[in-house]
Amino acid sequence: MDKWADYAICAVKYNDEKTHIEKVKRFKDLGGDSFDEPAAVKTRSAIIDAIKNKNRTYVTTYKHDGKWQKGAEVSIQTVDGVDYIRTDSNKIKKDNLGTLPEF
Repeated sequence: MDKWADYAICAVKYNDEKTHIEKVKRFKDLGGDSFDEPAAVKTRSAIIDAIKNKNRTYVTTYKHDGKWQKGAEVSIQTVDGVDYIRTDSNKIKKDNLGTLPEF
Protein backbone atom coordinates (compact mmCIF):
# COMPACT_ATOMS: atom_id res chain seq x y z
CA MET A 1 0.00 0.00 0.00
CA ASP A 2 1.02 3.60 -0.53
CA LYS A 3 2.48 5.62 2.29
CA TRP A 4 0.36 8.38 3.79
CA ALA A 5 3.44 10.52 4.51
CA ASP A 6 7.00 10.17 5.74
CA TYR A 7 5.78 10.21 9.36
CA ALA A 8 2.51 10.00 11.29
CA ILE A 9 1.88 11.82 14.58
CA CYS A 10 -0.28 9.88 17.04
CA ALA A 11 -0.10 11.92 20.29
CA VAL A 12 0.93 15.37 21.54
CA LYS A 13 2.13 17.10 24.69
CA TYR A 14 1.11 20.76 24.95
CA ASN A 15 2.52 23.49 27.16
CA ASP A 16 0.40 24.61 30.14
CA GLU A 17 -1.30 27.36 28.10
CA LYS A 18 -2.14 24.89 25.28
CA THR A 19 -0.63 27.29 22.74
CA HIS A 20 2.46 25.32 21.78
CA ILE A 21 3.16 21.65 21.37
CA GLU A 22 6.21 20.65 23.42
CA LYS A 23 6.60 17.13 22.02
CA VAL A 24 4.88 14.64 19.75
CA LYS A 25 4.86 10.89 19.42
CA ARG A 26 5.46 9.90 15.82
CA PHE A 27 5.83 6.78 13.72
CA LYS A 28 7.75 6.33 10.50
CA ASP A 29 5.20 5.42 7.82
CA LEU A 30 6.07 2.04 6.29
CA GLY A 31 3.09 2.03 3.92
CA GLY A 32 -0.67 1.85 4.36
CA ASP A 33 -1.45 1.56 8.02
CA SER A 34 1.91 0.00 8.91
CA PHE A 35 4.37 1.92 11.12
CA ASP A 36 7.62 1.33 12.93
CA GLU A 37 6.87 0.93 16.61
CA PRO A 38 7.17 2.03 19.31
CA ALA A 39 6.51 5.67 18.52
CA ALA A 40 9.48 8.01 18.88
CA VAL A 41 9.14 11.19 20.92
CA LYS A 42 10.26 14.31 19.05
CA THR A 43 10.35 17.98 20.02
CA ARG A 44 8.28 20.70 18.41
CA SER A 45 11.41 22.27 16.90
CA ALA A 46 12.46 18.93 15.37
CA ILE A 47 9.06 18.61 13.64
CA ILE A 48 9.18 22.18 12.34
CA ASP A 49 12.73 21.66 11.06
CA ALA A 50 11.81 18.37 9.39
CA ILE A 51 8.87 19.92 7.54
CA LYS A 52 10.48 23.25 6.61
CA ASN A 53 14.10 22.32 5.95
CA LYS A 54 14.13 18.62 5.16
CA ASN A 55 10.87 18.48 3.17
CA ARG A 56 9.47 15.66 5.30
CA THR A 57 5.73 15.09 5.18
CA TYR A 58 3.55 14.44 8.21
CA VAL A 59 -0.04 13.39 8.86
CA THR A 60 -1.93 12.73 12.04
CA THR A 61 -3.13 9.22 12.79
CA TYR A 62 -5.54 7.68 15.26
CA LYS A 63 -6.84 4.22 16.06
CA HIS A 64 -10.40 3.21 15.19
CA ASP A 65 -11.61 -0.32 15.85
CA GLY A 66 -8.01 -1.32 16.58
CA LYS A 67 -6.69 -0.13 13.22
CA TRP A 68 -4.67 2.99 12.41
CA GLN A 69 -6.57 5.58 10.37
CA LYS A 70 -5.18 8.49 8.40
CA GLY A 71 -5.96 11.88 9.90
CA ALA A 72 -5.08 15.28 8.47
CA GLU A 73 -1.95 16.56 6.75
CA VAL A 74 0.35 18.57 9.02
CA SER A 75 1.82 21.86 7.86
CA ILE A 76 3.64 24.89 9.23
CA GLN A 77 1.81 28.22 9.41
CA THR A 78 3.94 31.28 10.12
CA VAL A 79 2.28 34.13 12.00
CA ASP A 80 4.25 37.29 12.89
CA GLY A 81 7.51 35.41 12.30
CA VAL A 82 6.63 32.45 14.55
CA ASP A 83 6.06 28.95 13.13
CA TYR A 84 3.06 26.93 14.29
CA ILE A 85 2.30 23.26 13.65
CA ARG A 86 -1.24 22.92 12.30
CA THR A 87 -3.61 20.66 10.41
CA ASP A 88 -5.41 23.64 8.90
CA SER A 89 -4.32 26.83 7.17
CA ASN A 90 -5.61 29.21 9.84
CA LYS A 91 -3.19 31.97 10.75
CA ILE A 92 -3.72 31.62 14.51
CA LYS A 93 -0.92 31.99 17.08
CA LYS A 94 -1.35 28.46 18.35
CA ASP A 95 -0.31 24.92 17.43
CA ASN A 96 -3.24 22.68 16.49
CA LEU A 97 -3.15 18.99 15.56
CA GLY A 98 -6.82 18.36 16.14
CA THR A 99 -8.03 15.99 18.81
CA LEU A 100 -5.01 13.73 19.14
CA PRO A 101 -4.58 12.21 22.59
CA GLU A 102 -2.18 13.92 24.97
CA PHE A 103 0.66 12.22 26.79
